[in-house]
Amino acid sequence: MPIALAEFIGGICLVVGVLTRVTGSIFAVILLGAIFHIRWENGFFVSQGGWE
Repeated sequence: MPIALAEFIGGICLVVGVLTRVTGSIFAVILLGAIFHIRWENGFFVSQGGWE
């Protein structure tokens, strides 16, 4: 739930143009977490189930 809330509020902030650097940094952390926790064991290439 906190990640969904951060994505929702962060998306609104990006559209409005408020706190864009902070929001972008939070999005980067969320996406890096998704790469390392969900897709890292599959490798890099999409054809092999990776995260490219």
